Amino acid sequence: MQKCPPLAAALLLAALSGPALAADPPAPAITYERDAKALSALQKMGGYLRSLERFEISATSTTDQVLGTGQTVQLAHRTELKVQRPNKLQVTVDDGQYLRSLYYDGSHFVLYGTRHNYYSRLEAPKDIDALLDQLEGRYGIQLPLADLFYWGSGKSSPDSLQSALYLGTEKLGSKSCEHYAYRQEGVDWQLWLENGKQPLPCQLQLTNRNDEARPQHGIRLNWKLNPDFTASTFQFKTPEGALSVELRQLEPAQPARAEE
Repeated sequence: MQKCPPLAAALLLAALSGPALAADPPAPAITYERDAKALSALQKMGGYLRSLERFEISATSTTDQVLGTGQTVQLAHRTELKVQRPNKLQVTVDDGQYLRSLYYDGSHFVLYGTRHNYYSRLEAPKDIDALLDQLEGRYGIQLPLADLFYWGSGKSSPDSLQSALYLGTEKLGSKSCEHYAYRQEGVDWQLWLENGKQPLPCQLQLTNRNDEARPQHGIRLNWKLNPDFTASTFQFKTPEGALSVELRQLEPAQPARAEE
């Protein structure tokens, strides 16, 4: 075996038996970009959506679900949302097997599910905004797409965004849309807004960064502005055999559950 020269051997011995070598210098802090156009787009979108007095949304969505084996599967849903401000709302979510619905006529709201044919009917606050606050704060129910309306209202702040990027113009079907990407604590999300005077969301894509599988939730939206509604649109007609059940309130500090 070839022997190390005395000096090299001494240095090698010192390296192996002496104190640990100095650690690499810390990586520089990541600087995220907050593009002014991307931030402004959220404010404009939120302001425009809150200005709509009557509208209808048909949305198709896909949601990743991570199985116990680690395999990721994708589930599809369809959501129908009808709004007449200030105090009329109807939402139905269809997963292909069962329906979950909410009816709000200005004085009461009803939650109904076809899986067990159960419904809950309660007195409601005076307007949609107060209803959304009550559903989330008291019962842990988040209605689909509600967060989009909060930008610029004080409920959602640009300060919560770590980064905001403008990615350019893209074609989604027949629509020309501006593509934006945002990062918040634990979630990356992308937003496509229709070009022109009506900055309506065309598509939304969210990625959960708290899960190493990075599950995603995607929504494609179709809007109908100023539709014609009747009073029966927002009134619940009890199906045959449906049972009334009590809607339980959240325990203190219990996290909210999201409705697709």
